[in-house]
Amino acid sequence: MNVTYTRLSERAKSAASLGVALNEVSFPGDLYAEDQPMTTTTASQPDNLGTLCNRICDEIAVGGAESMECTLTTWDIQLYAILSGDENPQHLDEQFAASTRFHGVIGDGMWAGALISVLIGTRLPGPGSIYLGQKLKFRAPVRIGDTLTITVTARNENTRRVRLACRGVNQDGQAVIEGDAEVTAPDARIEHPRATLPEVSLSVGCGGLQRLLKHVRPLGATCVAVVHSCDALSVLAALDAHAAGLIEPVLVVPDLESGNMLAKQLAYISDAASTGVVLAAKCRSC
Repeated sequence: MNVTYTRLSERAKSAASLGVALNEVSFPGDLYAEDQPMTTTTASQPDNLGTLCNRICDEIAVGGAESMECTLTTWDIQLYAILSGDENPQHLDEQFAASTRFHGVIGDGMWAGALISVLIGTRLPGPGSIYLGQKLKFRAPVRIGDTLTITVTARNENTRRVRLACRGVNQDGQAVIEGDAEVTAPDARIEHPRATLPEVSLSVGCGGLQRLLKHVRPLGATCVAVVHSCDALSVLAALDAHAAGLIEPVLVVPDLESGNMLAKQLAYISDAASTGVVLAAKCRSC
């Protein structure tokens, strides 16, 4: 069964460039998700599917609320891991998760938190809102197949700074997430066509990056020049590759002053002086 999955596709597309080894992502395409239901959402009141509409501050009253439902699937967990880079085995490894106090795979708590953001950004107050702060408490785990009802409720009125009570309950009525949000509500009407998001295709279990590393590791480290490496953060990937035995980096800097500064930074964050990393200064006339 081919299922088209679009809800998180824009975020997943950005994450694909990170090279996360969990899945391979391509665009466009279908999500090959045999026996995996597509995530569904429903509004608490009639919604114009083609247009996003906001509520301006004068229209927000105490008790005003918006809700949505969303069912957690394996693909939500995989896509969230790609987006965030969170490879916590509690969310991804069934065997590991079975040995924990949760006795199985659970979703990342911030997946439910993201649904609160969806409501604030698209319904209450909606487009034009500015997220100022969020406090959350995670009351219970969310498991694959759980359907959450997320609700945000206004706690004050007659001001642009709106406090919202946020709550999510599962299909059994058990609270799984609760908290408060503070937003600046828009003061002008906004009606905007919904974006057409690209589709996402997942090929689970290919492990392309891991296969590549396994193939090249026996070949030994290759000498690699990393040019104009003027700060430590820009060469951390090279240091990681060096630590993995893949490369012997030569860090080429514009001048001795830059090289001395970089050497001090590297010694501080990674003890690079003891790892055999070579620093080479390029003369200004080169």
